[in-house]
Amino acid sequence: MKAYMTDKNNLWLCTFKIVILCLALSIFPQIPGQADTSIIFIPPRGGAPKDTRGTASRGDSNCGENSTDRVQRLMALAPNGSHNGFTLSERPTLFVYVPPTSARQALFAVKDEAGKLHYQSILPLTGNEGAIGLTLPPTAPPLEINKRYQWGFAILCSGQLKPDSPFVSIWIQRTQQNPNLTSQLQRSSEIERAALYASNGVWYDMLKTLAELKQQHPQDKSLAATWERLLESVGLSEISSKPLVSN
Repeated sequence: MKAYMTDKNNLWLCTFKIVILCLALSIFPQIPGQADTSIIFIPPRGGAPKDTRGTASRGDSNCGENSTDRVQRLMALAPNGSHNGFTLSERPTLFVYVPPTSARQALFAVKDEAGKLHYQSILPLTGNEGAIGLTLPPTAPPLEINKRYQWGFAILCSGQLKPDSPFVSIWIQRTQQNPNLTSQLQRSSEIERAALYASNGVWYDMLKTLAELKQQHPQDKSLAATWERLLESVGLSEISSKPLVSN
């Protein structure tokens, strides 16, 4: 009888530990960035906007702000090369690296292929360096499918746009989302969606998804490493470790 009671107590204790472990796992779920999901950007074949590498004037200028940092120029967060610049969103989020600057305003503009202004806004700057997201607001006209646009960002050193203002510009094109990708995205986690965008060559949506995850989990080293590897893989190693900042 004594042995029976001991075995029964041990069984009860084992069951109790399993219940506690299950509760702990439910309370502390896995952080999305820790998922074993590889994000590799695969440029789409053909049809990409041409001249998609950013162009800049006074690329090393930062409005007189002295700094020893080796990165002293505006940079669009887009791959170097001819096959990039795609989005599925009618109002996408675009990213640009802004160096340390004494300026407190910047110009964000989008034009169509004919040069007609699509959207324009003056944005505040904090002066701190980092990558900032530029989202077309609901009041902006949606991007049309299969139509090319050129977006640009200029630092207003003296509060106004001048011929020598530091600027960067790059092309973007909205493409049609295929039903198969739509189905996959609907049943995927955030990190898996970023990987799907990447494997389908949808740069801007991939970067937005990953940036949001990175901002939601700032202590996640796995997400930080994924972000850095991604930027390094497309020729942006010099800004891969720079922070994401709010403008």
